[in-house]
Amino acid sequence: MFPFGKKTPSKTLSRVKTTFHSVFAVIVLSAFVLGISYFVRELSLLTPTKLAAVSQPVLDKLGVSNETAGEVAGEFAKRAEPPAAVEAPKSVEEEKEALFSIAVFADVHSDLENLRAAVSKTRDLEINTVFLLGDETDLGVPKDLAAVKKVMDDSGLTYYALPGDRDLYDTVGQQAFLDVFGVNYHSVGIGGKKFVLLDNSANFTIVLGNLIDWFVREVADADFVLLSQPLYHPSNDKVMGVVDGEEDAAVRKQALELLDVIRASPVVAVVAGDHHMSSTSPDPVDTQLTHYVVGAITRERNLQPPRFGVLTIFTDGDYEVKDVVL
Repeated sequence: MFPFGKKTPSKTLSRVKTTFHSVFAVIVLSAFVLGISYFVRELSLLTPTKLAAVSQPVLDKLGVSNETAGEVAGEFAKRAEPPAAVEAPKSVEEEKEALFSIAVFADVHSDLENLRAAVSKTRDLEINTVFLLGDETDLGVPKDLAAVKKVMDDSGLTYYALPGDRDLYDTVGQQAFLDVFGVNYHSVGIGGKKFVLLDNSANFTIVLGNLIDWFVREVADADFVLLSQPLYHPSNDKVMGVVDGEEDAAVRKQALELLDVIRASPVVAVVAGDHHMSSTSPDPVDTQLTHYVVGAITRERNLQPPRFGVLTIFTDGDYEVKDVVL
């Protein structure tokens, strides 16, 4: 009999064996994991989790738990992993060089204060040319048209104007606009690019044949077309030939014919106003053609903060249309 509290030789021996097995297990585990970790480093195929799973049958016999194996494997794999490669800084694409820009105004609606603000911003951007795409006034009253023209004349900018449907109200046609601005269609060459501006403002009257003939000739080698109202929009039915959801068959037919002429030409973009909301829409037929609507300058009945568009041509031949908010 041994006194109470003293360890028996058998228990001491048992604890020594247990300690030995544990130390031995750790040594074997470390050697095993180190060898596997080498292949992890070389082949980058094994993760610590997979490593523990592969080695588990052996570890089970040694009494080593999954958790312990995972921790040891993870540490060894981490140490064996080569330093992360330092990614070379990506080359920053040089900003495109602009060849020239044109300001595109629409839907002034006699808001002369905002028109002057747009002129001022245009000058600040060092832009010298403006396209006015209609609805310069609310009702086409000659004195209102003349007031808009005076702002543009005083601006010192070169500008080309089209009427909008609102500018036809007073004379039920283009006459008042023609009396003030002189002409309602333009073909303009700037910096090797050709811009064709067509008055398609009348909601219930087709564009006259002689003007259509002119347009067909001019658009054959044009780059851009600018209109009073859009020919196409994927979701807004306020397009040429459709008024308040009602289609005028003859005008809509002509709109589709104009669209066919444009699609058969080198034109890359059609730019219009009238929506009081800027938008960009790829043409559903011609993948090289895009339809743009510029926002309104007026603060009244405006779905966005007042703005105008800037069409920029780059030296590589590319272009962009972006908004300038007033």
